[in-house]
Amino acid sequence: MKHSHLRQIVEYIKRFRKISAIYRVDDRVLKIVFDKDDVLYFDMSASHAKIFKCADFVRSKIYSAPFDVLLFKRFNRADIKSVALHNDDKIIRFELSVASAYKSETTYLQLEFTGKHTNIIILDENEIVLEALRHVDLYASFREVRVGQKLLEAPKAPYTPKEYPINNMERYLYGIYEEEQLHKLEALKEQKVRA
Repeated sequence: MKHSHLRQIVEYIKRFRKISAIYRVDDRVLKIVFDKDDVLYFDMSASHAKIFKCADFVRSKIYSAPFDVLLFKRFNRADIKSVALHNDDKIIRFELSVASAYKSETTYLQLEFTGKHTNIIILDENEIVLEALRHVDLYASFREVRVGQKLLEAPKAPYTPKEYPINNMERYLYGIYEEEQLHKLEALKEQKVRA
């Protein structure tokens, strides 16, 4: 996704006060229900990450990995304290708070739209990795993403982003999903013709 589009989507998300529900609906697709019923989907596929809306996204299965358990525990019915583009990069960071019986806990949900290193990372208030969609070892990247380790800052891309204004946010978000479905249909037709 373009930096300009992410910045505008963050401004759109700032109107919400709460995450009512959050869970994966596919291996790399996160569904977030804001406030009462406003839903956004975050497809975190490497090099093809996108944010979209659709009428209905069929959940492929119920996930119960440690990442999903912590996602539910830390962010279901959480209050949004802030949301921003972290370091003015292609990283959306939510600062969220869940009140438990004893205290209020602050946790960060970091959605990184950084090409091949696209990821979802759950951090505590000290920026220690609690869990991640993709764990990354030092041999695969200079930046380790491992439970219990402090998360280093991602290197900022050496460019000045251009502006691409979105006139109608709802139409834009629905359009992303419709365009993807159209591409899948065309690819399927082409595959059938070749067979």
